[in-house]
Amino acid sequence: ASTQAQLGDTADAVASLAPLHTAQAAETRAQILENVKDWPAAEQAWADAVALTVPPDGMLTEPQGRTVLRLATATARARDDAGLAALRQKYQPRIGPGPLGDMFHLLTAEPVQTTADIARSGKETSLAAALSANLAALKADPAPR
Repeated sequence: ASTQAQLGDTADAVASLAPLHTAQAAETRAQILENVKDWPAAEQAWADAVALTVPPDGMLTEPQGRTVLRLATATARARDDAGLAALRQKYQPRIGPGPLGDMFHLLTAEPVQTTADIARSGKETSLAAALSANLAALKADPAPR
């Protein structure tokens, strides 16, 4: 399916993966959709991957956290504010500290709407300043599959 998508047949590549209910098929589908910037469809594909790989409760392992972070990224790029709020509520306490947690927090942060939000925004700005170091740390330690 990846090769088919690289050759320009994205629709058929995604369609061929849709009936396969495996984490690998959902992740491949999501990556294909990300490549063509179909963020709402990528969001749904990552949600499918999360449903197949992340248990309903307990702290997330690093691979599970990476999958949830990919979902949060697609959700943010799809401009799905309700989806971001739901992810924040469900996974913020479970993702733990560190680069994954910081990035998840930034992606799912509530928007600044009042002056009372400014202090929180300052903390988020500090997290964003450390983002390049966080990205480097994540690239140096790829998740095992």
